Amino acid sequence: MRHQSPVAVMHLDVVIPAVVTVVFWSSAFVGIRIALDAFSPLHVTLLRFLTASVAFGVYAALTRMPPPRRRDIPRLFGLAFIGITVYHSALNIGQQSVSPNTASLIVAIAPVFTAAISFFVLGERLSGWGWLGMALSLAGVGIMVGLGHGGLELTRGAAFVLLSSLCGAAFFVLQKPFLQVYRPIHLNAYVTWLGTLPLLLAAGGLGNALAVASVRSVLAVVYLGLFPAALAYVTWSMTLSRMHASRASSLLYLNPSLSMIFSYLLLGESPLPQELLGGSLALIGVIMVNTWGKSTRSVAEPRLTASRN
Repeated sequence: MRHQSPVAVMHLDVVIPAVVTVVFWSSAFVGIRIALDAFSPLHVTLLRFLTASVAFGVYAALTRMPPPRRRDIPRLFGLAFIGITVYHSALNIGQQSVSPNTASLIVAIAPVFTAAISFFVLGERLSGWGWLGMALSLAGVGIMVGLGHGGLELTRGAAFVLLSSLCGAAFFVLQKPFLQVYRPIHLNAYVTWLGTLPLLLAAGGLGNALAVASVRSVLAVVYLGLFPAALAYVTWSMTLSRMHASRASSLLYLNPSLSMIFSYLLLGESPLPQELLGGSLALIGVIMVNTWGKSTRSVAEPRLTASRN
């Protein structure tokens, strides 16, 4: 049987939500940098998800959205803490000293982490080529975060972005079981609300920051909340509900290229040579994982299951 690439076998009901997600998530790295001109990293996270929470709240009121099952709330909170609270706080802290280009390249390693976590949690097996691709991608990340910063040293900002990448991968995998029970928009509403609650601890001084913030920075935060957060998280869950987590995450290797375009157009930032070198190795590794890395013993592709919520 002739081998088909991951994208070739997708249908429009998967491709369209995936494209929407990748475009908005790629733009988020630039939006974060603009927002950080006026706000602290934790304030950016809080404002972003307060905005998303309001958007989901309006939807919930208009549609009379049911609450989550009571027994699911502790696990939903854990999912939200990893995928919203920690992921976005770490990413914003990292982007204080890491360019949008570099941040997007480090976060692009998430498909490799997703494949590894999926192996242990969901039984999605990888071949030898897959493990080799993971090693190559990790080497690429080492080059990205090391060269140009005084030698092969993991800088503080890059370390935080790498932490966010790990959290994002865990979030992708751990939400899969919930998508068999909840609709994507319902699941993301619950997760957004629960993930925003711990962020309220960082609300001190937010009023003063808003009073002196530029309109550009405020609009950047609102944009981050409505599109890369509320809308793109729903479309990503739609994609995950129709595909294996490791295979769906392969689409994210488009993020760095798009982010570099946004950075160049909006910030005038050009990619550094080490970013191109390390990013190329990382993305080649991701392609290896998701093109040749699937084991013939892998479990069957999941189908979309009717939600009970």
